[in-house]
Amino acid sequence: MWDKVCGKAGSCLIYDPTQMRMRMHFLYVAIRLLSMTTDFYVWFHAKGLKLQDSEEDLKKQQQDEEEAEKAAGRESITMDVIAE
Repeated sequence: MWDKVCGKAGSCLIYDPTQMRMRMHFLYVAIRLLSMTTDFYVWFHAKGLKLQDSEEDLKKQQQDEEEAEKAAGRESITMDVIAE
């Protein structure tokens, strides 16, 4: 197996080293192009995506929720009002 069959010491009986090297490089390039394509897809479609809210946004959201609760409380009739 490790004889000098192809003129060099190595594994010429199992595989062709030159052909394997070329296939491995092509495979690497193909996988790299696929990953870059998906990276560009995500980058293009996620431009306006906010992963974290700022403190101002959180405060405004809390104020909006409080105002909504107050408005809902004014619109609903409680049992105390009906009993009177």
